[in-house]
Amino acid sequence: MESSKVSEYQSQGRAKVAEEQATFDNADPDFILAGAEGGEAGDAAVFVHLYSDRLCFDHTKGQHFFRKDHFWQRDEVNEALALVGSLADHYLTAAKKYFFRRLNAEKAGDEKAAKAAAWSEKILMGKVPLCAGGNIGRMSWYWPRRGKIP
Repeated sequence: MESSKVSEYQSQGRAKVAEEQATFDNADPDFILAGAEGGEAGDAAVFVHLYSDRLCFDHTKGQHFFRKDHFWQRDEVNEALALVGSLADHYLTAAKKYFFRRLNAEKAGDEKAAKAAAWSEKILMGKVPLCAGGNIGRMSWYWPRRGKIP
């Protein structure tokens, strides 16, 4: 009995890791850069783009809700705060992509593209420590009522 419960928890954990990895793999670095350049509203746009299918903010109650199977459940353990912290990982991943773009541009002798990629990398790396703190309170002001950025 206990062994089946452990197996169930392991499979749930693996499924969550696979879901989060798919989110990282599908994130467009150019969209994430635009969010980084947009300040807190840009951070919120990236956050909504990445998590609107499983997270919403109810402005009337001032609380976050997560999609659980076929219903919405109140965020009792501040999982939304952890997701804000994961923005730092998305910005870091995008910065790595721009790092490799810069290297390829330098190898090709394209100085203009190399400078643009270096600038983008610098902007994204500057966002990492800001998002790692999980600044959900300020971001909630930008969270749209219907899950879309106007």
